[in-house]
Amino acid sequence: MTAETDLHTLLNNLTPVASDETYVFVSAEFARLPVEVFQHAKGMFKEMEGTTFILEQQYAESLGLSYDGRFCCITCEVHSSLEAVGMTAAMTAALGEAGISA
Repeated sequence: MTAETDLHTLLNNLTPVASDETYVFVSAEFARLPVEVFQHAKGMFKEMEGTTFILEQQYAESLGLSYDGRFCCITCEVHSSLEAVGMTAAMTAALGEAGISA
């Protein structure tokens, strides 16, 4: 399947679906986390300041991990290219108009 780059086509074919799970961002050192965290993580960012994991809230709490804020994952159900210009901006604007933090 070829990823779509045309913004008009992408926006017309979006089918946003919110997940049932609640996610949290957890900043922690690798050495302090069980190896299973990598299997449970929705995502991970390694930056100079540290590493942040995106975990289901319930899982993070079961490990006693602290976090700020709770978030929902919205899947767009469209195969977009990383070269598609404007999609993130359009979605952020629409969420902002609806009073949803992006």
